[in-house]
Amino acid sequence: MKRIATLKNPILNYRWGSKTFIPKLIGLSGSRIQPMAEIWMGAHPKACSRVVSGPGKKEISLIELIQKAPQRILGKEVQEGFVGRLPFLFKILAVGQPLSIQAHPNQKQARQGYARENKLKIGLEDRERNYPDDHHKPEIICSLGSFWTLIGFRPWSETIGLLKKYGFKKLAKEFGSEHSRSEPRARRSFFKYLIHLEKEQQRALVHKAVVQAASLKDRERTAQWVMKLARMYPDDIMAVAPLFLNLVHLKAGEAVYVAPGELHAYLKGNAVELMANSDNSLRGGLTPKHVDASELLKIVSFAGRPIQVLRPKAGKTREKIYSTPAEEFQLSAIQVQSERPFVGYTENRVALLICLRGDARITTGANRTAIFLSRGRAVVIPAEVGRYRIQGRAHIYKATIP
Repeated sequence: MKRIATLKNPILNYRWGSKTFIPKLIGLSGSRIQPMAEIWMGAHPKACSRVVSGPGKKEISLIELIQKAPQRILGKEVQEGFVGRLPFLFKILAVGQPLSIQAHPNQKQARQGYARENKLKIGLEDRERNYPDDHHKPEIICSLGSFWTLIGFRPWSETIGLLKKYGFKKLAKEFGSEHSRSEPRARRSFFKYLIHLEKEQQRALVHKAVVQAASLKDRERTAQWVMKLARMYPDDIMAVAPLFLNLVHLKAGEAVYVAPGELHAYLKGNAVELMANSDNSLRGGLTPKHVDASELLKIVSFAGRPIQVLRPKAGKTREKIYSTPAEEFQLSAIQVQSERPFVGYTENRVALLICLRGDARITTGANRTAIFLSRGRAVVIPAEVGRYRIQGRAHIYKATIP
């Protein structure tokens, strides 16, 4: 397939979604709109994009298209390196309410967990299924405005200080002494203690934190988020997660990389998300969904790290690239100006593009028929296309393989 094609992408409705951002992005209006949480762009069996192409506007799932011509769509290296599978999943997120505290497995953990649950005959749609596939799930989240997230453990001394400030002096004394042994061990002991508390104990501790937060909310974001989470989950100890996880605020265009095993929760805002093509998530709280505390403890990394806010760097074709260690994906931003068209090259790798602002038209050397790319529309550029040209005035995000 040596031509660019439009994508029709599934929209996932979750209660934490927004009634405004995605509907506005795709041009929907009305009073009966349900919260829209995610747009999925990719070839995941749970929610697969459909490819629309040709004079008759025929549709085919992206999975099926890749299966018919894997090398032409993916590119030779991608086909061989990822066994004929699109290695990434591209999303638009509209976070109206906080998502669950969660972490994703590494590759070894995913393969072992998937095989184990298959052996136990736990259905893929079963509520208690932890591993619906056998892939790891590193990801990058890029803010489209103001975006709040919890990610990774705070320095242990910082956590101990916050525990004291928020009324947990006994816990600070009990777990603070473990710092002399090792920070990861101290964090693990503390988190294990919290996640196994009885509901009555959780409620009492959350209430204690809220009382202290009320006197701090006018000057501390941490206090504000403890109070917000506690209002939604008064008997869930993970409402105090801002005391032990880094609270990060991203401005438009800023991003963070989430490594396998890194505990995190997206709290508020709209974003582009790009990840390995997996749906493996183990949850720890702030959710009505299944929580497997014992399994979560096996996959979480308790080695804290300084949070690095990522900003894109200019590439050789004027696109701005976000650098991560991931082998499966690369995110970039393309700013197209009317007086300066953008010329790109697939470099024998498939790419997905979505327009978030403006209007543009894409043409290729082999096919001068233009594909129009307006706000909310996405396209797939097969590897064999080679050179392509974007004209107009638009802000576009691109997902490909590094």
